Amino acid sequence: MTHSANLSKKLSNQGTGTSIRRSSRKKTFTSSTLYKKKHINDSLVRAKKELSEIINKCLSHASVIYYDDKAVTCTKVEFCRMLSEWSRKTSLDKAMRNIIINAFLSSEQLLGSSGIISCMMFVDKVEVISKKRNVFEEDIRKIIDCWMPSGLSRKIANEIFSMGGCGVEVVLKESEAFGTKIEAVTGTCQYGHIENLFSSKLPEDFSIHDMSYVVAIDGIVENMSQIHSLVEKTSGQNLIIAARGFLPDVANTLLANYEKKLMCIPFVIDEDWCCKNFLDLEKIGVACASSVIGSEISKLKNREKIKVAIARDKIHFDKSLVSTQRKINISFGKDLQSLKGISIDRVRFLLAVIRFTSRSGISTLKYGDHIIYAPASTYSVAERTTASLDKILQNLGAVVTYT
Repeated sequence: MTHSANLSKKLSNQGTGTSIRRSSRKKTFTSSTLYKKKHINDSLVRAKKELSEIINKCLSHASVIYYDDKAVTCTKVEFCRMLSEWSRKTSLDKAMRNIIINAFLSSEQLLGSSGIISCMMFVDKVEVISKKRNVFEEDIRKIIDCWMPSGLSRKIANEIFSMGGCGVEVVLKESEAFGTKIEAVTGTCQYGHIENLFSSKLPEDFSIHDMSYVVAIDGIVENMSQIHSLVEKTSGQNLIIAARGFLPDVANTLLANYEKKLMCIPFVIDEDWCCKNFLDLEKIGVACASSVIGSEISKLKNREKIKVAIARDKIHFDKSLVSTQRKINISFGKDLQSLKGISIDRVRFLLAVIRFTSRSGISTLKYGDHIIYAPASTYSVAERTTASLDKILQNLGAVVTYT
């Protein structure tokens, strides 16, 4: 048995290609359009002109980007943001846009700062004026000034470099305090939290940075008798007890006597200790007791006071377990409001660029009337991206779009 369906076909020769229109019984329509090589080339000519305008806006800082109600001057760092908002009208133009954007964003993901350079190569000629393998401080400063001529992010990037940010861990984080703070931290950090019952009575911004006795217990403190001799001998002095847990009776007793007789703070560690071997903590002046090796907590004796800082979520020891242990912390203040995110993104981008430059060297490029300093590795990645994109576009014999 043969079933017939009411299908209507409408062929029309349009200026942009051949269109086929089909309808189903429910009268829903799907339209497909075939674009030939000539139309593809015309779309690419328009695309290059539009991309040239985007690049010039980034290079000349002639545009702004809004984050909520805050306006930010567009720089080369914002190229990917500008590219993602590139709007085109026809279905063919949109198809070409997707291919081009995918190439440049993939390049940027592979190596930061290569996206805009590859786009410059795609649009026009990029001339290599010089390449230098060995870089000096003035070269890094030029890189920072080139990609971020002014503003808070530029100041932070320069400060990170001055503090040795190319060779140490750099932590970027949001802060609930006012003002942006940069600090170089040496020493060892033990992460965790002040025992919950105890911390509920402390102020939100609680912290102590002073000489203290520190005890580490690789187990749970079940009753006060275990730590009685410790707290009695340190009455009126700072004592930090870090353990895997504290029973409620212990925490309540310590809290009831805190700042009256005892200055003892119970700290619960996160998952594991800050060193592979628990007893290594003794190297930085911490008194250690572990049920694993059979040592009794009640017989534990305090050692000398050491310089530590304790906050709600960590204990920071001024001494390091490793001689090279050092990092830079940047806390972005709440006064930045909606610009906090873009500030972090910009600093992260600049940090990546100066690290790439210090490792691969610096290239001086010329695009139109603009001189651009970029990592040498960036230019190589951009060349490969542009060559790959050109090959893809040259192999496009036709494009079919559906609406």
